[in-house]
Amino acid sequence: MIILHKQNDLIINRFIITFAFLVSIFMFPNLWISNNHFPLIPIIEKIPILPLFASKIFLGVVVLLLTIFPLKQNKYVQSLLLILLSYLFLSDINRLQPTFYIFMLLLFCHSFAKNDKETRMAIILLFFGIYFWSGIHKYNEHFLNVWLGGLNKRIPFVPYFFRVAFTYAVPFLEAGFGLLLLSKTTRKLGCILLILMHGIIITALLLMKTGYNVIPVNILMISTIALVIYSDKTSLKTLIAPTYKKTFITILVILLPIFNLFGHWDHFLSFSILSGKPKYATIRINDTTLLKKLPREIKPYITKYNSEYFVYISSWAYDYKGIMIYPETRIYNKINQYLASYSTNKKGATTVIEY
Repeated sequence: MIILHKQNDLIINRFIITFAFLVSIFMFPNLWISNNHFPLIPIIEKIPILPLFASKIFLGVVVLLLTIFPLKQNKYVQSLLLILLSYLFLSDINRLQPTFYIFMLLLFCHSFAKNDKETRMAIILLFFGIYFWSGIHKYNEHFLNVWLGGLNKRIPFVPYFFRVAFTYAVPFLEAGFGLLLLSKTTRKLGCILLILMHGIIITALLLMKTGYNVIPVNILMISTIALVIYSDKTSLKTLIAPTYKKTFITILVILLPIFNLFGHWDHFLSFSILSGKPKYATIRINDTTLLKKLPREIKPYITKYNSEYFVYISSWAYDYKGIMIYPETRIYNKINQYLASYSTNKKGATTVIEY
């Protein structure tokens, strides 16, 4: 493991964070500008939505600030960048993808720091929360069945007992890797195991020629673990001693995800996206006059099945914006209302079908 001088690791990490963020933005430009091809769903109902041209200028300013961010630690640049990014997320919840949520939190960890040690401790707590909850949420029947089915197809030559044992171990391994980050005596081991895990993920994505959109965040996770966390020797007692930044991170990524277990905190914000827990939806068209009235951008995603017509919103979101639809019932209801707005009989024109 390469250990850089303490004065350099955070600087390099800031460059990698902003580079990964910029790459992701340029990979999915339609996600960040206002358009009529996929409805914007604001988190705050009455927040003003910028017109298309203004949204492009706004995004240009964000890109400029991201470019400046790692060059010099300036509280005004940091404040303005976080405010503008917050507006982007508040004006469309579908931008709050797990990848961008992690980017935003890492930028926060690097901002307004009293010292480098506080930044490192905030990042360790952030990564603990990510891996711990990502693992815990995977312990459910759906994930275990899907994972085992994948192993049965890809490595049928391995004895069945070991395939089953590994499947049931996966949630606890990932959560355990996160726990290892909390203690200075186990932190290096946790880092090595997590780097290996991300390396396997990247290799698998490249071999399957899919999921390129999550490669930047996997590279970012590896680099942050290697540069910032691996060589840190902070004790658990010091790590959990409260500061405003550590408290904020602890609430967001360690405490609030508990409520996801009871259906009161979103899946994307609880790192349970690959757990199989989120429900997805299609929208059934009850009023067939909508088939002619809907915008032409939507029509490729209308499919007839058993004499009924459905809009496959997941494919629509992925093809146009390059994202997974934010998997919450209230979001499906908003898109349902948007589609029904093209009907003269808005009530009952469309129906959300969750699966």
